[in-house]
Amino acid sequence: MLMKMKNTGEMFLGIGLSLMVAHIFDLFSFPYIYVPLIIVGLLLVIIPALKTKTHNSLLCRIGMHKFNHKAWDNEIKYVAIYVCERCKKRKRVVRSVG
Repeated sequence: MLMKMKNTGEMFLGIGLSLMVAHIFDLFSFPYIYVPLIIVGLLLVIIPALKTKTHNSLLCRIGMHKFNHKAWDNEIKYVAIYVCERCKKRKRVVRSVG
């Protein structure tokens, strides 16, 4: 049900944004019908993400993770394991011996 809600929200958001662009360039005009479509679309996308906790931080979505060193790998001697504070993404980094 929440996935259908998210898909419907994305559809409303897409239609609203395309109607807004069409209104800006005077292709055709439905007087401000795009505003409620965008608002409803955003709500239908945000609510399932908050309920299922599948949303990620905006910084993590654009690749700006905040990694912290957690442990060393047991199998390979010089591999450090880092975990992002916000999205819990794991990264393994090979450290060279200095």
